[in-house]
Amino acid sequence: MQPGRITIQVSQMPEGGKFFCIARTLMKGENRHNGDVKHMSIGLGCDLDQARRLVYSDGYDLDQPSRVTPVGVSCRICPRQNCSSRAFPALDKVPLAG
Repeated sequence: MQPGRITIQVSQMPEGGKFFCIARTLMKGENRHNGDVKHMSIGLGCDLDQARRLVYSDGYDLDQPSRVTPVGVSCRICPRQNCSSRAFPALDKVPLAG
């Protein structure tokens, strides 16, 4: 949501694991005449226990519980039903056709 800026967050997986994540968006195709511009995101993460070793964690309160963002690997397998970022229903919640 912040093109060109490096963003950081502490993410927590459904099983409880916490990770320090950094991400940045890139634009592809912006230099081509009449070319479609595509926004892509590159993200990296490490176990929260290792975050203090990264310069990106400087000044970031890693121990503040309110900074933890619940995440899942994929909407289709994530058990978090009340997620505001859910793009698709979980596979176990999709009615079968037929």
